[in-house]
Amino acid sequence: MKTQDTFNNNFSSNRTLEISVWIITLLVAAILLISLSTSATNLKFEDEAYIDDIPFNTEMVVSEMMMPEFTFDDEANINDIPFSTATIAAKIHYNDALAVAYPLDEETYVDDIPFNTFSIAWEVEQANNMSAALNLDDEAYVEDIPFSTEEVVSAYHFQQAFEVEFNMAEETEVDDIPFNTCLIASSVMLDNTRDIYACTK
Repeated sequence: MKTQDTFNNNFSSNRTLEISVWIITLLVAAILLISLSTSATNLKFEDEAYIDDIPFNTEMVVSEMMMPEFTFDDEANINDIPFSTATIAAKIHYNDALAVAYPLDEETYVDDIPFNTFSIAWEVEQANNMSAALNLDDEAYVEDIPFSTEEVVSAYHFQQAFEVEFNMAEETEVDDIPFNTCLIASSVMLDNTRDIYACTK
């Protein structure tokens, strides 16, 4: 029992000693760090005297060392543009040329032409229009009209014929009829009325 107590006392004393050593070590290290940091912040250096004894430009040397030399190969021609750049450039140059305003002095009018230029130009234009040959292809026949165009045209012409006004000069009265036309007309209309009345009964 005594041996166990002695072992426990020795172990606890060793443990306490070890902890004390660690604490002392940490305190010493903290003191050293604090002293080093304060001494580092309080360092003062005198300005170094400029001595021009370097026979080359250090900035140029450093720039040459930092910037490598680039070698570019010739670019291969790749035909991957879907349009003609030459045509586009030509159109742009053409439009730019048309946009230029050339200030020209007004031409003095000289009435020395013994013919009408406007009339001659008009005759030439008419002759060209008349001589132009128009080649038109025959139109394809498509049977897709749901009615008879001939019947429609005939009905239209029939209606138009009724709408025509005929302006005739009044006929001069000639008393050469040997009977009374008014009396005959009245009798005819009376007979027609009787027939209509008989048909309706």
